[in-house]
Amino acid sequence: MEKIETSFGTLYIEGVDGREEDDRIKLFDSEKRYLDYFATDSIPADETVEQFIAGVVSGIKRQKTVADFLDYIGLESYSISGDWKDLLNYVYGKDFEIEDGKCISLEDGSEITEEIVMGNEWVNKIGESYVFIAE
Repeated sequence: MEKIETSFGTLYIEGVDGREEDDRIKLFDSEKRYLDYFATDSIPADETVEQFIAGVVSGIKRQKTVADFLDYIGLESYSISGDWKDLLNYVYGKDFEIEDGKCISLEDGSEITEEIVMGNEWVNKIGESYVFIAE
């Protein structure tokens, strides 16, 4: 996995060697959690996989913000926040409340923590930003 240092946080991309699937190149967030992929059939015929990955990495590094980056990779529906609690509406809808500074699930009364929110497959962390991706 290749580390991509940006002004808004660290990302990771599968290299030529060690890819899990031949038909895609996976991109990961700062926590090394799956974020998105690039289909290998989108690589121009006159370009190698290595050249394609280098171009993607170069393009990612040129982005200034998390929003710019998400737009660059083609994700259109997302929410970004510096506080994981701001994503609760997306993850839980209206089935939670904040009580004495704690987030409580209305379904079972359990406390909702950052770890629980980060367990949602649609939540990623890029640098200090929490991202909810809706498709």
